[in-house]
Amino acid sequence: MVSKPIEMPDPIRLGGGFELDVRAYQLRSAGIPLKLKPITMELLLLLVERRGELVTREQIVQRIWGKDVFLDTDNSINAAISRIRQVLRDDAEQPHFIQTVTGKGYRFVAPVVEGNPAAVDAVTAVPIIAPEPLVSQTICDGHVPKAAAPRLWPSLLGIFIVLIVGLGVYFQSRSHARPLPSSGRLMLAVLPFENLTGDVSQDYFSDGMTEEMITELGGLNPEHLGVIARTSVMSFKHNPKPLDQVGRELGVQYVLEGSVRRSADQVRVTGQLIRVQDQTHLWARQYDRELKDLLKLQSEIAGEISQEIETALGSNRHSTPLIRPLLSPQELEAHDLYLKGQYFWNKRTGEGLERAITYFEQAITKDPKYARAYAGLANSYALIGGYTGVQRPEFVTNSKTAALRALQLDPSLPEVHTTFALVAENYNLDWQTAEKEYRRAIILNPNYSTAHHWYAENLGGAGSMRRWPRASALANWTLFR
Repeated sequence: MVSKPIEMPDPIRLGGGFELDVRAYQLRSAGIPLKLKPITMELLLLLVERRGELVTREQIVQRIWGKDVFLDTDNSINAAISRIRQVLRDDAEQPHFIQTVTGKGYRFVAPVVEGNPAAVDAVTAVPIIAPEPLVSQTICDGHVPKAAAPRLWPSLLGIFIVLIVGLGVYFQSRSHARPLPSSGRLMLAVLPFENLTGDVSQDYFSDGMTEEMITELGGLNPEHLGVIARTSVMSFKHNPKPLDQVGRELGVQYVLEGSVRRSADQVRVTGQLIRVQDQTHLWARQYDRELKDLLKLQSEIAGEISQEIETALGSNRHSTPLIRPLLSPQELEAHDLYLKGQYFWNKRTGEGLERAITYFEQAITKDPKYARAYAGLANSYALIGGYTGVQRPEFVTNSKTAALRALQLDPSLPEVHTTFALVAENYNLDWQTAEKEYRRAIILNPNYSTAHHWYAENLGGAGSMRRWPRASALANWTLFR
């Protein structure tokens, strides 16, 4: 969980007219408090505390969130670093304050001086400029909202309460079995599909099958069936555990296990639905199909599993899966490239995102109307600056352009709206547009945990007291998925 502010000389001067007041929990420029989220402030404190040293991502996660956390912390770290650089007017390529060590972490390189501010300003040679009002431009509507007022201490305290309560509940849940839901809504975990080809280069295909099944099942009947997010289940790929332990750690009553074997134009998929309580196999199937039937097959499997779970709930209502068309050779090749892009995107490294962009662009070349490839491209450009340590204007432009094209082709994709929200929040500081897009993504797919997680951060960072209960609820929802 968020740690206690560190014991350092107070206040301390960072150069360029910036002053870090640990006791007041503020970063100031020319005496004016600057707007920072609690996670961003904690990261800045950690870097300053260990100035001159390499601070790894793992150390950041442990300091801010603690161990054994299955959240998308990478995006939060990237956003926090980007925000620190923004308020310090730092350049990632020629840093005065924060240096990126590619693939490792970050280092605070500016001298820290107590007392006379002129001493440190002379060392860093960064001009003292009073902060300008933060004005953001709306992505979709083109209007310019008013700048938000500086966050006050009560708002910071409230946001801390949200994070501490949510994370406290999470860590307690890690050591105790979670209770069965009283509302009749059951939870399912799709464990990583096993790659039976014997070729590790085909892992992208089995991982893609896992992610596709999570999406299919999560969108069928969200009121009755919740599906654990990919981030949580993939931790079991190289660390398999007994099913009863999986059930306790993830809080699920059902588990789907599966395997994939792919040849030139054929695919064999096996799956089995297991009730965790007594490890009873409720359903098992093996499918031998042509690759062009892949999307249709995924919908078929999701429909059969949903029916089994509806029967277990005693419901006569059965969800109807979407009817997926057969893929043409061109569409099949584009889909395969898309899966490769998703595989490298999920690695969340600078090199991985660069390769993901290449594959998504190739998929678009093969099928210019493939909306999901545009969405993947938009997400990659939205994150790549934080992972490579190089912020370029074209990254934001390319992300917006790809997301708009995806939205034109298929406005039902929740990841497109989440990308809009991410760009609005991190690059434009446009909280209202970000909230609107997060809410739209959640409406489209109530089981889309990334939207819930990032929306919780958005609400927590907006600094309004009325938002704290909603932020806490979203944080807890995400933690349990």
